[in-house]
Amino acid sequence: MKRSCSLRLRRGFTLIELLVVIAIIAILIGLLLPAVQKVREAANGVSCRNNLHNLAIALVHCDIQNKTLPPMSGSYKGGNSNGNVFYWLLPFLDNDPLYNTPRPENNPNPPGDRYSWYLNGDNPMDAPAGPIVSTTLKILACPADPGYPPGSFGQGTFAFGSYAANYQAFGDPESYNLNTGNYGMGGNGFARLTSTFTDGVSQTVVFAEKYSRCGNPNFQTNNFWGYGAIPGPQGWDHNYMPMFAYGPRNPNDSRNPYTSPNGGYNPGAIGPTVKFQNRPDMTTQCNPAYAQTPHIGTMNVCLADGSVKAVDSDIQASTWWAACTPRNNDRLGSEW
Repeated sequence: MKRSCSLRLRRGFTLIELLVVIAIIAILIGLLLPAVQKVREAANGVSCRNNLHNLAIALVHCDIQNKTLPPMSGSYKGGNSNGNVFYWLLPFLDNDPLYNTPRPENNPNPPGDRYSWYLNGDNPMDAPAGPIVSTTLKILACPADPGYPPGSFGQGTFAFGSYAANYQAFGDPESYNLNTGNYGMGGNGFARLTSTFTDGVSQTVVFAEKYSRCGNPNFQTNNFWGYGAIPGPQGWDHNYMPMFAYGPRNPNDSRNPYTSPNGGYNPGAIGPTVKFQNRPDMTTQCNPAYAQTPHIGTMNVCLADGSVKAVDSDIQASTWWAACTPRNNDRLGSEW
């Protein structure tokens, strides 16, 4: 007797079943993406806060060793030196090799001098900025910055940064005189954590986040971490400096707003009506006179006591200004 085998054909998915499966997968992806975005944002926030924490430690050690804080821009170590606050902190950020990099061969260091920007008497057209300020630094790059990563962009001989210094803390607002070429940058350093910050070191912002690139693409200003003021009556633009709150201590001062010798793209912005920008569009809304946060609802800042604080983006502008002024005898709002 012959055994017969019956072959059964396997039934495949119908079109409707396939569409249902695709729809379910799409729904799951839609549910997963916000969670992934939140995890990425949290990781970026941690990275940015860690960078600010390292800046805080470096600043405190610098003050202890040198008995004064570095200037916003200017001489600090004696001689014919010139650099901004981030340059002067390099040795305290474990970056002595970059800090000690010599000037370009066509404009060498005089004996004992330090260099990061131009020195008095330099012609900016003849003296290139050099290898220090053209070096990108991971510690000065926030992954949430719209211009991140730092190694993928650059302009001329300058490198970008994602953080800015508070001019009110490191500069000397009262000495600003555009007619004499004194830009109030606090040359030689005059501020001290224990004596200058009379409003309280735990209530004064020294560093904040700032977009690396800002403004209309046709005339974009950039946050160059090593950019500084040129000594003497020479043209420079404060909009490229890694700073915010540029102006007098008193918003009613007749000199307000402070500008650059060449007028600049935007004047400085200070006062109880001025606050950092919360996630502005990099090209259409960003103003280089302000600090900018790339995080959702939070601005990460470094305080003068060495701590790092997440400031709510809904904070009152008057409270933010009070936190930017180290010795105005103004009080922070309850939301701080």
